Amino acid sequence: MPFSRGDGKRLGHLEATTIAIIAAILVYQLFIPPTIGLADNGDFSRIMGAVGLEYTTSNREDRHFNYFVPTYKFESSDEWDALVPTSENVLVLCAMAMNRLGSKTGLFDVRVLGALHVALFLLAVWLLLRLSASLDLATRVVVSLLLVLVFCDVGYVAYFNSLYSEPGSFVFLFLALAAAIHLAKEPASLARVAAWLAASLLFLSAKPQNSLLGIPLAGYGFWIAYSRLTGGGRRRVLVVSSVALCLVSVAHHWSAPRWLVKYYLYNSVFFELLKYSPTPREDLRGLGLNPDLEKYKGTNIFSAGIPVEEPEFEAAFFNRINTAKLARFYLGHPSRLAGVAQRAAQAAFSLRPSYLGNFEKSRGLAPRAQSQTFQLWSKLRESAAPRSAWFVGAFFMGNAMAALAVYVKTGSRHLRAVIVLHLVVVLMAIEQLLVTEAACGQYELVKHLFLFNLLFDLCVCADVVLATAWLSSLHFRRAVAPGAGPAG
Repeated sequence: MPFSRGDGKRLGHLEATTIAIIAAILVYQLFIPPTIGLADNGDFSRIMGAVGLEYTTSNREDRHFNYFVPTYKFESSDEWDALVPTSENVLVLCAMAMNRLGSKTGLFDVRVLGALHVALFLLAVWLLLRLSASLDLATRVVVSLLLVLVFCDVGYVAYFNSLYSEPGSFVFLFLALAAAIHLAKEPASLARVAAWLAASLLFLSAKPQNSLLGIPLAGYGFWIAYSRLTGGGRRRVLVVSSVALCLVSVAHHWSAPRWLVKYYLYNSVFFELLKYSPTPREDLRGLGLNPDLEKYKGTNIFSAGIPVEEPEFEAAFFNRINTAKLARFYLGHPSRLAGVAQRAAQAAFSLRPSYLGNFEKSRGLAPRAQSQTFQLWSKLRESAAPRSAWFVGAFFMGNAMAALAVYVKTGSRHLRAVIVLHLVVVLMAIEQLLVTEAACGQYELVKHLFLFNLLFDLCVCADVVLATAWLSSLHFRRAVAPGAGPAG
């Protein structure tokens, strides 16, 4: 039977082999020459300025877009003084401390950070495989194959050797989901609550766009507290932890640096809403803005000649617009929201920003050259996924309906917890798709949709695993049914 094999505390040979294969694939890509990483689009400075790193070259063509740069100086960077708080800084500081102990050159090697990302990902995989070890063999094989095929893809792994905050989102999300599944097991110990809360907080603080995703994760905590626990200290601790997660999520959202808020507001209005508007002046009036601002339609905040620092523009635009007004506008114009979804769907399903190289310049490859290994999944999803809002809507609606049907039908309390967590991931993915497009427009949308793609892939994998487990269970019931012959 699918759930009859032990309690999942020990890993079988299949699970141990899976971890070894994943480790080998990651080591091959990230640490065996020619090593790969991801070139800087200019965002590295946000982390470098916070932790005290500097480029080793002054050549901007070598530093940005074209090549993966593995080493940096231990010096304060003055190139970017508008910093974005991120939990990725914690990992970078840990990697810097480790690097200082063994560096022969006195430089920081970003591959030490890559090794830390690998270790955390393998920890999350180990936690997930401990749970899958109680499933039937067919389902366990599917879990292992999906972990290798999907999440070892170069589209995800290349970020590990970089100073972006995306790898923080990746590893902390995996840890938060693994901890959430363990939270549903009896008993809900204080250690499990602490692990889930810590991983969730690290995830929501990895990037500003993650911040509000702490709310659905907290909702899962509330559900566990009131559906799985019967009172007492553990329930109170979990409820308090869930409330704290909600509060930190909202606080982190509203504490974004002013320059970043300007970035999102400007692009939201001029590079997205007005760019595709049939009535831009009317839309500006609806937002409480001067219709004469129409002249900036189609520009983004990095366009030449944009007066974003001028007091007049600050008073006319930034002081009169906020995310609440934008949300009300889209809720009042559902057809425009559908347009946002369609444009986002057209850009979704690409894991690899084509303008960012994977190799060091010393390899002699063309600028922006990309690795061709372990890209089966990214190639498949890019070529096969319909880039349509109808497909995205049908996919997530189908996931929600199927999950609810299983929830109502099943008598397994643990499976119900997995289903609720699956619904949480669905909500998070929808939020990421709509908010990212609405806030950023088409500007570097492939990179900005990194988290959406990760959440989408998690939904796909959950669908395949649950379908396999159901088919295996159905086959077992037929095999042991009366009159089934020798198989019975």
